[in-house]
Amino acid sequence: MKFCSYIAFSWICFFLVLAGKASGQNLVGHWTFEPGEELLDRTGNFSPLILKDVEILDGYLHLDSAGGAHAKDYSGPNIYSNRTMVCWLEMNDLDAISGHLMTTQAKGRAFKESILYHGLYPRNWNQASEFWYRSFLDSAVFEETKVDTLLQIAIVSKELDKDRITVTIYRNGEKLVTYEALKSPPFYTGSTEVCFGFDGRLTDDFPMWMDCKLEEARLYNKALSQEEIKSLNIVKIPPSTSHWWWIIGAVLLLVAGVFGYRKVFVK
Repeated sequence: MKFCSYIAFSWICFFLVLAGKASGQNLVGHWTFEPGEELLDRTGNFSPLILKDVEILDGYLHLDSAGGAHAKDYSGPNIYSNRTMVCWLEMNDLDAISGHLMTTQAKGRAFKESILYHGLYPRNWNQASEFWYRSFLDSAVFEETKVDTLLQIAIVSKELDKDRITVTIYRNGEKLVTYEALKSPPFYTGSTEVCFGFDGRLTDDFPMWMDCKLEEARLYNKALSQEEIKSLNIVKIPPSTSHWWWIIGAVLLLVAGVFGYRKVFVK
């Protein structure tokens, strides 16, 4: 009986380790801009970022010109109607215009979704989409008044039925607005890309100006709840430490097994 108890304890430890790994399963894009992984998506789903007239310094992507960063290839799972974009940033200039902080789009720009600053309304946040189909058109939702202050901006799309979604915009975990919109097609494996600072139209005809320091960005194929958004923290752990979950799990299993064996068989 004692031996069975220790075996059960060993399996519990193992599944706790798996739970730690599984907690990030819905994370399909993750950029920290930290030294050693400046251009990398930590999930491995997106190709390395290509920079145009911007730079990454001290763990920040500095979006301060008519440039941006672009991940052109995606090999992760299809991203359906339930999805979330989250960014942490510090504004440098509150009068930036049409600032596409983060854009998820289909190749060829058939459809897109962006965290948009100062688009329809000055100093306000919105979701940009093709022809404004999934944007909030009614009124301004919040006016930024401070620079050099860390902000978390999140946009959550959640499926209502086969034709409609709700879109919720959060600032520092607080809901700014929720509205209904028509669904868009999924973002498919092999035909999805992510841009920071622009939405793929980086030409003189479509000036886009996002003046900020972007500290971290994430893309989830899940509609995060308000509680989940509030619980998110900026990650500073290098990706090379991810294997420690498995090492810790193996050590726990070994210790539990040896301890159980000694208790049962060694007198």
